Amino acid sequence: MKRITFAAFRYAPAIGGAENYLRRLLHEMRDKVDANVLTLVTDQRTDWLRAMIDGERDAPHRYEVDGREVTALERWPPSTRKALWAMAPAYHLPASPAPWRMGTVLAPLLQSRLTGAGLVHNVFMGREAFSAGLLIAARKAGVPFVFTPLRHQRPLGWSSPAFRRLYRESDAVVALTAGEAEWIISRGAHRDRVHVIGLGPLNDRDASPAAARERLGHDGPIVLFLGQLHTYKGFKVVLEAARLLSNRKDTLFVFAGPDVRDNSRVFARAANNVRWLGSVPHELRDSLLSACTVLCVPSSRESFGSVVVEAWACGKPVVGGPAGATRELIEDGVDGFVVPQDPKVLAGRLAALLDDPELARTMGCRGQEKVERRFSWKAIAAAHEEIYSRLLSA
Repeated sequence: MKRITFAAFRYAPAIGGAENYLRRLLHEMRDKVDANVLTLVTDQRTDWLRAMIDGERDAPHRYEVDGREVTALERWPPSTRKALWAMAPAYHLPASPAPWRMGTVLAPLLQSRLTGAGLVHNVFMGREAFSAGLLIAARKAGVPFVFTPLRHQRPLGWSSPAFRRLYRESDAVVALTAGEAEWIISRGAHRDRVHVIGLGPLNDRDASPAAARERLGHDGPIVLFLGQLHTYKGFKVVLEAARLLSNRKDTLFVFAGPDVRDNSRVFARAANNVRWLGSVPHELRDSLLSACTVLCVPSSRESFGSVVVEAWACGKPVVGGPAGATRELIEDGVDGFVVPQDPKVLAGRLAALLDDPELARTMGCRGQEKVERRFSWKAIAAAHEEIYSRLLSA
């Protein structure tokens, strides 16, 4: 199989769902696919438009992650940055042509990075102008283009003219859920080019809970929120539920994940039954999943919600939010609960699991069975490899 260039707006050592997903996929395909990675951003910054235009470094940085070659791109030439900034004020306007036009500016620079590539696979995050530039560059290089949008539910998100062209013109589009697939098709994607491939667990399901227990100094029940501190993730709702359940002296609410826009300042006023750990190493993250009594991430939008699958892999019950992907993933009342972002409702579901260990165990076991049945990385990698093989042989 020819070399595949995977392009990601942000990549490891940065931490996030898109980065972790691509890293795990590449790991699973390590013996079957010759691949390299192109990226723009390698830290936790979230000023996506500025990052895309101004870049992070004056010279390309080449390094390895899990034995794969990664190139973090250098800043664009001054004339390119000037042209991009001239279009930037119109970027977020409804139906704006700016993202695609920016992509046409970036395409010649990106094409020079595709030498030797037989196929380009872009896992989206950041800004769609970068993805548009990659698609145009792949077309000029004469190689197939695969697009994974990782769509989140937003009123106008993932719907710009640039996105619609990406759906329509990509040789293959990978959706994480059936709901996402239908949404993408309704916005121009060819049905026969859309493939539904979920996510598998990224954690070590056999990790010992000892490290987490020692770090927390706590042997009782743990309600775990795991994720970046975006407001849409519902961490403030979990904080309020913790206050409502503060009479449970044996239960600790633990929050772990990178801060976003200084949102962690709310923990200064949190109840005594709350602990915020910030970003944690992978080993401690896995230990927390093994140690928790229930995972609780009531997000209002998700592309998939892989942390749910990770908790299930450890046999833990989950409480998710109103995100469409979450509702598709969790069978409410069977392998977890799905709740609105309402602290009282959330507190009630958490209390039910904390008061009934057998219910919690049963839900966790059902989730574990679902992971083994539907979300193994071996099957996920094989589905991607089938797409690549078909496109490369066409």
